Amino acid sequence: MSQARLLTFEFLSLCTIVFLALCNVAVFYNALMYQVSAPEFRGYNANMLMLAVHCGSFLGPVVGGLLIEAGGYDLFFQGAMGVTVVAAGVMLVIRPG
Repeated sequence: MSQARLLTFEFLSLCTIVFLALCNVAVFYNALMYQVSAPEFRGYNANMLMLAVHCGSFLGPVVGGLLIEAGGYDLFFQGAMGVTVVAAGVMLVIRPG
């Protein structure tokens, strides 16, 4: 088997494993959201979680592509760092207790 075919096979195998792992994690998050929610809000909260996951799956690559196009990978990583810092700050402000 040629080196290029072997690398392609390894890459596709890794992609398949990551995809299956992410699918399973999404199911567990949805089940956890359903379990910890109040009974009257279980369906609503589970659906809002899946909506957030789908919006992130769409908007993440779109915004990332725009940032890379506008300023290269430096701007992309600075934007990712900024979003992470803002999210951490929001979590510190709204955390219970």
